[in-house]
Amino acid sequence: MIEIICVYVIIFGSLAILLLSLNEHSIVKKQINEEYKRFSLTLSNSSNEKLGKIGEIEVSSVLRILPKDRYIVIDNLLYLNNNRTHQIDHVVVSNYGIFIIETKNYSGSVYGSDRNNTWYQYLANKRYTFLNPVLQNYGHVRALESKIPEYKDYFVPIVCFTNKSKLKVKTKSYVIQLKDLLELITSYNTEVLIPDINLVAQNLINLSIDMPGALEHHSSSINKR
Repeated sequence: MIEIICVYVIIFGSLAILLLSLNEHSIVKKQINEEYKRFSLTLSNSSNEKLGKIGEIEVSSVLRILPKDRYIVIDNLLYLNNNRTHQIDHVVVSNYGIFIIETKNYSGSVYGSDRNNTWYQYLANKRYTFLNPVLQNYGHVRALESKIPEYKDYFVPIVCFTNKSKLKVKTKSYVIQLKDLLELITSYNTEVLIPDINLVAQNLINLSIDMPGALEHHSSSINKR
């Protein structure tokens, strides 16, 4: 498993170095689509937690293709709000918006809607349930709004599934596959956030907690909700 992850990171690390030298968003989008046709990551016999972490690594690798002078990527932002922990898989800070990304690494067909508390995954003639990721991410955004209200008008929530999934969802929210993530982010091309994005990113990082067992406690509390 570790060897598979390392190979994947090397592949997309090399891709990131190549594409970061390109200035035009349209070229970046084209290259990403071509590379996704060429490479795929096949995983089996993994726990949900390991699959989730691998999905986050996959999304993080792709996000780092974005030009560093215009986008700052923050992974695994863990913070407290009203004595409850919140974990955001990825935050992308830019002058075009602050993108709040919830990652899901599922195979098979995925069904759900904005207001259903439970979504469904159909895989190998079996049905599995999981929490509505749109509502989950909405909770993250609401918590952030209470912590840094000065940025509340700039949050863009996104639920991103890896490319192994077949999305059959009914939603007005952004629920997309990874292959469409950069295209969605770069479609926001009007500057709405005037402050220095480094300052905005630092304000977000300052919210992060670094407590022994904090991430384990968060995972446990999610399972109980």
